[in-house]
Amino acid sequence: MNLFQKIRRRFALKKYIKTLGRELVRRFGKRKSYSPEHVLKAAHARALDPEYLPYAYAMFCSRETYAEYAEKLGDLRPKINFDGLRAEVGDRFFGGSTAFEADGVIDAFSPDGSFSDFGGHDGSDAADGSAHH
Repeated sequence: MNLFQKIRRRFALKKYIKTLGRELVRRFGKRKSYSPEHVLKAAHARALDPEYLPYAYAMFCSRETYAEYAEKLGDLRPKINFDGLRAEVGDRFFGGSTAFEADGVIDAFSPDGSFSDFGGHDGSDAADGSAHH
């Protein structure tokens, strides 16, 4: 990977963290992790570059929910190295730690972690009726 590609990826990841984090909070409330379906829906809504979607799964989903999602999709699943992508994000943004959760990613890129400029959310998603904690 050349220097230009590394810089492009770094900026894309920051955009994903800031933009996708805000959209996830706006749509589904702030949580420790999101489903891959929520991440995909929010990324599409914000027209984010799909090339970096695997990083979004690694940042905002738990390994378990991603594994269940990948199993449901079978051969159509996105081929990602979940742990490798988390390690890369951890190295770049969290001092090498891979123990971050979605709410920690959101907090790291929001002054107060609330994204309150997006109007808050009651923690339920009208589309699926799920509650968020």
